[in-house]
Amino acid sequence: MSNSVNKSDFYYGTFLTKVLDNGNKPALVSKNDGRGIYKLTTNKEDYIVYIKYATNSNKNHRRWNFNYTDNNIEEIRKYIEEDKNIIFAYICAYDDFKNSEIAIAKLEELKECIDPECERNESNRVTIYKKPYSPVLRMYGTKRADIKEEKDNTIHLRRNRINEL
Repeated sequence: MSNSVNKSDFYYGTFLTKVLDNGNKPALVSKNDGRGIYKLTTNKEDYIVYIKYATNSNKNHRRWNFNYTDNNIEEIRKYIEEDKNIIFAYICAYDDFKNSEIAIAKLEELKECIDPECERNESNRVTIYKKPYSPVLRMYGTKRADIKEEKDNTIHLRRNRINEL
């Protein structure tokens, strides 16, 4: 094991700090630069948390894109087959970390945004959009547009959902 610190360690550490502050017990399952997987034990349930992060250097740009590779999809399928309670954490960070957010999505919400069988796109993508002063973060992806027939078509994720775990 190396002593070096990777960029991903800072972002996964953000999630870990928040869940530890809430009295929960996380344990590392697997990590690489593209994602982290943790087992999280709370006083309510046990979860597998699939974490991805994206950074944004422009404070006026409030969208973060998270790509899912074929390997990511295969990992998720394995957890589903094992009947694990899997949730997804998206670290939406600015370069200076100020006003960064953590979005938490359930499996059903992810399935509404990506389609592993999609032939039009080579990769699956989830986008988290932050609207100023809104109590929710908005989620959409390669399977779901952000606007449909001039209406908001995004999935609304409560900003405090991490505190509800």
